[in-house]
Amino acid sequence: MKKIIRKSKKQDSATDYAIKPWKVLVVDDEPDIHTATALALGGFVFDGRKLDLISAYSAHEAKDLLASHSDIAMALIDVVMESDDAGLLLVSYIRDELKNNFIRLIIRTGQPGQAPERAVIEQFDIDDYKEKTELTAQKLFTSIRCGIKAYRDLMAISNNKKGLEVLIKGAPELNRIQSRKDFLKGVLNQVVTLCSIGRDKNSDESDILEAEPRILVAVNIDKSDKLSWCCSAGSNNEAGEIPDEILDLYKRASVDIDVMSADSRENLCLPLKASGKDLGFIYLENLGSLQECDKDLLGIMSQQFSVAFENLQLFDQLDVANQDLFAANDHAVYMLGTASEMKDQETGNHINRIVYYTEAIALKMGVPADLARSYGISSMLHDLGKLGVSGHLIRKPGKLTADEFKAMQNHPALALKILGDNKWFEVARQIAHSHHEKWDGTGYPQGLAGTEIPFPARIVAVADVWDALLSERPYKQPWPVERAIREIENSSGSHFDPAVVAAFMELYASKEIQNIIDKFPG
Repeated sequence: MKKIIRKSKKQDSATDYAIKPWKVLVVDDEPDIHTATALALGGFVFDGRKLDLISAYSAHEAKDLLASHSDIAMALIDVVMESDDAGLLLVSYIRDELKNNFIRLIIRTGQPGQAPERAVIEQFDIDDYKEKTELTAQKLFTSIRCGIKAYRDLMAISNNKKGLEVLIKGAPELNRIQSRKDFLKGVLNQVVTLCSIGRDKNSDESDILEAEPRILVAVNIDKSDKLSWCCSAGSNNEAGEIPDEILDLYKRASVDIDVMSADSRENLCLPLKASGKDLGFIYLENLGSLQECDKDLLGIMSQQFSVAFENLQLFDQLDVANQDLFAANDHAVYMLGTASEMKDQETGNHINRIVYYTEAIALKMGVPADLARSYGISSMLHDLGKLGVSGHLIRKPGKLTADEFKAMQNHPALALKILGDNKWFEVARQIAHSHHEKWDGTGYPQGLAGTEIPFPARIVAVADVWDALLSERPYKQPWPVERAIREIENSSGSHFDPAVVAAFMELYASKEIQNIIDKFPG
């Protein structure tokens, strides 16, 4: 992978101050040992970081210091202190009770006969065993350097593992997001999480971000060619114009991944690209010292974001296409419904009233809005089967004969033939086939009773009869509203589902039914 940024060879004092030293715990009951260790390691620097020697004069004191410093890289531990095996018991405490497998441990002893080297190495999880007379200034320097290097590499592996876990966990979450703004927030949260991995109790706390960090993610959020941005980690989330200096960094990063800001702070710009197209970028400011593995993880994360954002754009396009398809489908349903009602010499307003009655009742009964709307649209086809019934029979002014009524009762079955098995019309099939069923089982075409009748059909049964009572038909004049409402109420439990009637009566009392009548007169 190409380098994302080039490190500056010269760091200013603010950056030097921000880099935390390596912490080394010296545990020994002899003050001279602490003094000699400090003199031998004076001026020690590894990977740009100095040493911070922490002194403990007993194993008990060392335990207190370990509790308050979770990021100690190494410990030099004397064996014989308050007891002959105090140092060895401290090692067991660190590994077995604290479960700290990162800290590097060196046993130092002035009495090797009381703690034989081979026995100690085999029994205890230590990294080195030294007699105090062995540890000259040069050998102490070498031991400390090797131990800190091992600690740094172990922490890098651990943090890399945690970073990969963030990536693995975050991928499906991002791909589930359907809002561009929510996607933007999700990206920000994951970047912040990745950059803060080093803050748990077993880390050295030298996480990627230092003083006053800022993370900024910019994408094409408003579906235009203009990028919008959102800022986090160091300032409040906000959307607005992108600063010119960041845009300039982004333009250079789009051409050449090797980029660095002109000032002393290292700023990182990761372009988001997919299928050769620029989608936006992730910008991080005040990074300080950034490990190579951290760069790789951020690079992988940016690729993951790019793919997820491209998928989101494709989802948007599919959503628009689906909306167009739904609109066309609704229009086709409306035309079919209108055609079926023309035989009854009804206007389109009858269809509209049934739609709004049905949707309002469903909502009142707790049906989710999208599903309630589906019931309403599907109700347009409740009398679709009448297209196969003689118009003369439908418009007959007098009472139907037994044979004529039998022919009329065939229109639910005809609706099933017209609608076929298309999944789009599943609710419409239920309504068209069953809205003439009655709660007490005396309806048609199947004589279903109670909850055997599909729920949408029970709703449309009330809506359709209500509208028919108020409408003029060849065989009747419109009923007064007061008479019609009494009929609906009196038919609860016989013709209609009582729960549907109860919801309808609430809508009537709240004037919502009258509002629909007023909106679609005739």
